[in-house]
Amino acid sequence: VDLNRAKDIKFHERYVVTLQIEAFNALNHSNYGSYNTSITSSSYAAPASTSGNLDYYARMFQFSSRFTF
Repeated sequence: VDLNRAKDIKFHERYVVTLQIEAFNALNHSNYGSYNTSITSSSYAAPASTSGNLDYYARMFQFSSRFTF
């Protein structure tokens, strides 16, 4: 579950500041990439490492802002 919240703040009729926060994996659910399918392995059917793919990381937040004129 990913969430996004943005707020526009207007001033002087022409300028806008947009503040934004995003949450990735908001429920902090474990997401495993794949499972070990080698029958002769001692770790058969165990989750394999996530191999650096951001889809499987723990909860993360991202903050941003934008100034429009």
